[in-house]
Amino acid sequence: MVANFFYKGIELEQDAYGSAIFNLPDEVCHDLGLQPGERFDIEADDENITFKRIAAGYEIDA
Repeated sequence: MVANFFYKGIELEQDAYGSAIFNLPDEVCHDLGLQPGERFDIEADDENITFKRIAAGYEIDA
């Protein structure tokens, strides 16, 4: 079963070096079981950005 989550208002920010940053709310990290240092592949089109976890080391059942 695939779980779908929806979060509103996540804002793109910029660090002191000009790199783009998405600061994820704690609820997103908790719901998806995300840990600092995890890596993602990203796919994008005109309206969507899709983050795919490269290897979390475990599966999330929702």
